[in-house]
Parts: sequence; structure tokens; C-alpha cells
Amino acid sequence: MKTAISSLLLALNVAGSASAAVVLTNGSFESTGGLYLGALGGLNEPVGWTNLTGNAGVLFQASSALASVAFNPEFTSAAGSAAGARYLRLASDPGGPAIWGATAQNLGTMVAGETYTILADVFGGPGDGGRLYGARISLVNQVSQTPSNVYASQVVDGIANGGFVPNGFNFSYTASVADNGQPLVLLLQALDNGASNQSRRGGLDNVRLDVVPEPSVALLGGVAALGLLRRRR
Repeated sequence: MKTAISSLLLALNVAGSASAAVVLTNGSFESTGGLYLGALGGLNEPVGWTNLTGNAGVLFQASSALASVAFNPEFTSAAGSAAGARYLRLASDPGGPAIWGATAQNLGTMVAGETYTILADVFGGPGDGGRLYGARISLVNQVSQTPSNVYASQVVDGIANGGFVPNGFNFSYTASVADNGQPLVLLLQALDNGASNQSRRGGLDNVRLDVVPEPSVALLGGVAALGLLRRRR
């Protein structure tokens, strides 16, 4: 029995370490790097994210911004709606895809059978002409605005100025056998400003990743626990 339990626990540890291979950091955008722009109380680089905004001169279209009306008149949602002092300002301005905010993070490598769930809150800001806000979040295979493989994606649109939708994003992807060991990247993109070519302002916050192991791993944990209980008896 002792040998069997040891084998089960070893397998469980291996599975557990594999599950930890996919991790999201700085999902509330509180940790900041260099300053992009001094406006709105300071628009900074969010640590752990790769800015993919097409025009290098407007990287502040995907930036960590202050969630305070006193410093940032674009943040018009109720006080306390942000998960912390900052959020991701993810905006689009006139001029085409080059100045639509986009950023990504390499989460790690997938494990076959694991399910990855993404949740995030959405904010609407004062878009030009009353334009409503929208964004897209995708699980993809590379740090790029145009990845070769999109595993799962969700679009949320129609968020009015001052609007706040907790868990507005909520979608999942289960890794296949072919996905095992492949990179998993989280891509955040502002939606285009449409035919009116007017700015759409808003952002995201409290981005979370939930990893659920494949059922066999969960079953293995239960068997191991049962074995330990029987041994104590």
C-alpha cells in the first residue's frame, strides 16, 4: 500500500507542476513600468504585458491608468468598481488599426485536458460623439495582433460612458492532445472605431485566469487522499 500511495502522490505532484505551467500576472494592472504619457494622471506601461499597439507613438492606447476621476476624467465609473487603484486603458482613436490599443501576455505552456477560463471586468469611457466602448479578449498561440491560431475569443461591445460590467468577459478553452506543450497567450484588443472614425474610450480590469486540470488529475488526487486515510486507519 505504501508503494502504491507513493506512486500516486508522485504522479499527482507531476500533474500539479504541469498545471502551474500557465499563470497570469498583473491582471489588475497595478504594477507599472515606464511612463508612456503624462496625461490623465499618468499612463504607464503595465508590467508583464507586451504592448502591441501598431503605432509606437501611441502606446498609451494600451496602458495602466489611474481609476480616479480626480486625475483621470476618462474614468467615469463608480468609485470602487476598479480592482485596485489602476485599470487597463484600452482605447481606439481615429486613424485605423495602428492606433487601436492592443497588449498581450505569454501565460506559459498548455497541458492536454486542462481548461483555461478567462474573466475580466469592462469599463466604458467618454467616447467621441457618445460612441460606445468595446473590446476583444482572445486565447492565442503567439504574442501578435494577428496570431496564426485563435483558440477561443470573446467580444464585448456597447458599453456606455460610466458603464461597468463585472465579469463581462467569461469564456474558456480546453487544451487538446495536440495543444500539449504549446504556448498560450492572452491577447487584449480595443475594437475599431467603425465608420464614424471617432474615438472609443474605455478599458479592462481584474483580468483573471482559472486553470482546471483534466478530470483524471482530479480523480488521482481523490484516490491518493483516500489511500492516505486508509493508511492512517
